[in-house]
Amino acid sequence: MKILFFILAVGIYCIYANQCPEIDSHPYPTLLPHPYDCTLFIKCHRGEEHIMECPFSDRTNTTRLRFNATISACDWPQNVPC
Repeated sequence: MKILFFILAVGIYCIYANQCPEIDSHPYPTLLPHPYDCTLFIKCHRGEEHIMECPFSDRTNTTRLRFNATISACDWPQNVPC
């Protein structure tokens, strides 16, 4: 379990350390996980990073969806370990 966590942490660091590519990958933007908050993600546009927030998952606006790097989208909290 510790090895899996280490590999995941290194993978996320490597993805974020590469930051945004200078050229956009069309037709979809590059989306990266935020290094500290799983309810945030980084949307790349022309080499610039834009911090984005996942929407709320309920009508009470208390719980946010979490960014799932596997599918490059916000997902239900039970699907994304944080």
